[in-house]
Amino acid sequence: MTVQSMSIGYLRFNPNPVDAGSSTLFSANIVQTDMTWAQVAELTWAEMLATKTW
Repeated sequence: MTVQSMSIGYLRFNPNPVDAGSSTLFSANIVQTDMTWAQVAELTWAEMLATKTW
């Protein structure tokens, strides 16, 4: 994730669904952003590939 994308939004892959507080594996907290959902999904997938925590 680039510095630019971090400045406009916060997206984190949570490998533990219990910590996410829901049935999903992803914890996404987009505070302030003009990102599209396609960009969010792309960042999520890129982070998953980079961290290999799934």
